[in-house]
Amino acid sequence: MKIPKKAQDLYNIAAKHIDNKEYKKALNFFKKALEIEPNYAEAMSKLGYVHSILNYKEMSKEEVYELSKRALNLNPKSPITWNYMGNTYRNKKEFNKAIECFEKVIELDPNYVKAWFNMGLTYGDKKEYNKEISYLEKAIELDPNYVKAWSIMGLTYRNKKEHNKAISYLEKAIELDSNDFVSLSCLGAIYIEKKEIDLALFYFKKIDPELIKKNYPENLEIVKEFSQFFQEMIKIPSEQEKKYQNFRLCQSYFRELAKNTNEEIFKKLSYIDLSNIKNILYDLKNHIHDFKNEVDKKNVKKLMELEAIAIIPWSMQGKIRRTILKLGVKYSRLQIAEIGEKCGEPEDCIIVVARDMIKNKEIYAEYFKSTKSLVFDQQANIDEIDNLMKKFEEWEKESRDKKL
Repeated sequence: MKIPKKAQDLYNIAAKHIDNKEYKKALNFFKKALEIEPNYAEAMSKLGYVHSILNYKEMSKEEVYELSKRALNLNPKSPITWNYMGNTYRNKKEFNKAIECFEKVIELDPNYVKAWFNMGLTYGDKKEYNKEISYLEKAIELDPNYVKAWSIMGLTYRNKKEHNKAISYLEKAIELDSNDFVSLSCLGAIYIEKKEIDLALFYFKKIDPELIKKNYPENLEIVKEFSQFFQEMIKIPSEQEKKYQNFRLCQSYFRELAKNTNEEIFKKLSYIDLSNIKNILYDLKNHIHDFKNEVDKKNVKKLMELEAIAIIPWSMQGKIRRTILKLGVKYSRLQIAEIGEKCGEPEDCIIVVARDMIKNKEIYAEYFKSTKSLVFDQQANIDEIDNLMKKFEEWEKESRDKKL
């Protein structure tokens, strides 16, 4: 059947809108193309696809299925109609039927990249990761600039717990598209798993919440909450925090996380259904929630394994350190409770800071767990005190200047 040129032009405009994630505009142009040629099978297939992207708000899943079937019947020789029929079956979780459709696409056009990619995704849905990888590799071979294929390959290797391979594929995806949300999120999650929090923060900070909203309109409400959470979480650490040897970026991450975590956001995130991006947000929520639980001051002992000093806010640390330094030149022995009375901070946090000061030779003392007390070498402390107090004053001044 010959398609009128005007309908083809409208179809091509709609396709460009899909590439730009402008799904509502694409919807309008596909509808206009079908007004000119009601039996335009490819336009019909892609119209159904856009409705699925928009979470079936204007057309139900069953209606999209019927539309895809009709398009396939109108043009069973088109790789496009078979491909989108496969997508429809995949969305219905009828994975074997989806695979049959994608196999037919490849039979009709072996260079149809999306069919190889979609076949890989479907095997991923079935948790057959080795098959998924083989099809994604073919998609990358056909189109080395196919960002999604690199990104999903990284996610797949993460699912296989092969983090180094996952990182290499995800970094390639970001090299091709520096704003790829899936890759940035997954890299952040991997580095949390590896307990390399500075790198996790580095990738989280690169995520643009506005792009999340644009790319995932089918989950707009939950993405809105997630974006708000990110905006609260990923504060840029100050230069003085970067300089301080025990804080690194880890301190800023935990501090903001402990201060800004909103339980309501976590509650809403629990209902996420983002199967098309491998539930990465759900995974991320779980990791972040685990770390938040460890930030709880009631569990400070557990934090010793994770360099507990990193989660105590800079302002609190400064107050504790200054109090210990001042008292350390006056008294040879101090109870932790006495330090707490002077500075007004929790005893568990004082213990963590005191141990850190001893470890880094900021004070010359020993901590005795049985009596919860510090015993000082006063003369050594007097020799060091002026220099240390000067450093703390410089750090605090830098911090105030930054805030201004």
